[in-house]
Amino acid sequence: MLGNNAEADKITVHERDVYIAGNRFTNQGYPIACYWKNGERTDLTDGSYDAIAYGIGIRESDIIVTGLFMTNHHQERACYWINGTRRSLTTSGDAGATDIFISGDKAYISGYHLPNTNDFVGKAVYWRVVGQNKTQINLSKAANSGAEAWAIYVDGSDIYAAGYQNTVNVGNRATYWKNRNRVELDDGTDLYEITEVHDIGVKDGQVFAVGYISKTDDPYYWGVANLSACYWLDGKRYVLSGDSEFAEARAIFIP
Repeated sequence: MLGNNAEADKITVHERDVYIAGNRFTNQGYPIACYWKNGERTDLTDGSYDAIAYGIGIRESDIIVTGLFMTNHHQERACYWINGTRRSLTTSGDAGATDIFISGDKAYISGYHLPNTNDFVGKAVYWRVVGQNKTQINLSKAANSGAEAWAIYVDGSDIYAAGYQNTVNVGNRATYWKNRNRVELDDGTDLYEITEVHDIGVKDGQVFAVGYISKTDDPYYWGVANLSACYWLDGKRYVLSGDSEFAEARAIFIP
């Protein structure tokens, strides 16, 4: 058990140790970013400001956790913590850092960014971090179509990021980007479905993604209705839970 009033997100395993990123809540309901190592919690923030941890990765003796913190309960800033020390990825607009993949001396961090304060449409992005140098790479291209990347995976020279892209008058559609080229997992022809990807992995050339599908009887309602956990294997979707349940798949680990 990770404790009461807590949420777990991404998971990784390193030398038989299990690490989970997430957050717990104060009695007032404010989130504190934290992670668990083999069930033992380490807080990354003290509750004096809102913060959420989403992703976690290990590089030798370094524990790197991605997430966001809020400035005066006002704007979200994408960030990561390395051994408890916070480093910002953005300085303007709203943004979040959702996942991390470590490859040698490079860290790849997925997320989303609304660069300007008045923006209503976010962009799916990832950051390439080497030392303290960071580069933001934009994934989504449509100016009027929001998107977020919630997972990232590197397979050789190929970089996969996954999440969703919003289709105007349809809703969110499960999507991944391979080397910035978009692959839509659901074709958007069913107006009664909303789908999103929360994690992605690649094994022997096969692409695995997990997330959820939400169905509604009202084609003009694009919110989350009945939620079913699912996964995609090379683009084919498999549902894990029943239509009457409320479930979603949040992470995948491929040994």
